Amino acid sequence: MGCLVACVAAAGVEAQAGAAEVAHSPVTSGYSEAIGEAVGHYSAGRWREAQAAFARAHAEQPSARTFRGLGLAAFYLEDFAAAREAFEHALADTRKPLPEEQRRELAELMHACARDTGRFELRVDPSSARVEVDGAVTDKRVLFLGRGEHTLSIAADGHAPRHETLVVMGGEARSIDLTLAAVERVEIAPPRAPAAAYSSAVPSAPPTSAPDEGGRVVTWIVAGAVPVFAGAAAAVWFTGKAKRDGIERACARDRCDQAEVDRRSDDASLDAHATWTNVSLVTSGVALVAASVLFIVEGRRPGDPEIELGAARSGAMLRSRF
Repeated sequence: MGCLVACVAAAGVEAQAGAAEVAHSPVTSGYSEAIGEAVGHYSAGRWREAQAAFARAHAEQPSARTFRGLGLAAFYLEDFAAAREAFEHALADTRKPLPEEQRRELAELMHACARDTGRFELRVDPSSARVEVDGAVTDKRVLFLGRGEHTLSIAADGHAPRHETLVVMGGEARSIDLTLAAVERVEIAPPRAPAAAYSSAVPSAPPTSAPDEGGRVVTWIVAGAVPVFAGAAAAVWFTGKAKRDGIERACARDRCDQAEVDRRSDDASLDAHATWTNVSLVTSGVALVAASVLFIVEGRRPGDPEIELGAARSGAMLRSRF
């Protein structure tokens, strides 16, 4: 880490030296002012202001040097994803290329940034698809992302949208294939008007009533009561049997007389268990019968309105022939 600090400090000294170089370079006045302001902010440790000034200079005349300034400011702001991206561009840009010593320094800084970032090359199909990263639209196809969870959203006309969650652990460098599935467009034909020949023969369709949703709910509630009460009967019976078996074993061990057995049975409420078992069984049986009747009644109700309408028309046409 000490080496990195030395590299960044050296970069600051070289940035100041680069300001003197501006006066001898064929650059615009806006670029010169922005570079001078950026170096001043950088030397004073005002990283946010230095980053903004380097960005203005980069907009005037982009080069490896402006990319380097942007990366150094982002590094001090601990925006390691932006720093890594700027450093990579600085090493690849041939406009005002960096000397070998600065290239070595940036390579070391890039290695440090890689521990907290991921580099992802997007392969998007179709290529015109719109890509959003964490809700922001981007035209980049190489993404540098910091640690944490990120959301990729891809959309294109005529294709189903796609959403991907990307968890960055640090150190990743890989490609991501983002292919969208084409969506077939279905042409919906307009409804056809009824034939004129049938207009006088076909009477208006009888009104159809909507299914009785309340009746269906009651039917299913009654049907659901069958297993509920059956289960309750089984639970009460098994509980009573367990108590009865326990009393018999205890009495066999203690050699109780019949009076003691009856007393212990009364204390365990075995008669109550038997009563509740019978009540639950009877209730389950009644619910079963009621549910069967309701299902039969539901089955006899009118069906699909469209089928009934077709049947009514067919019957009317048949009667009109006589």
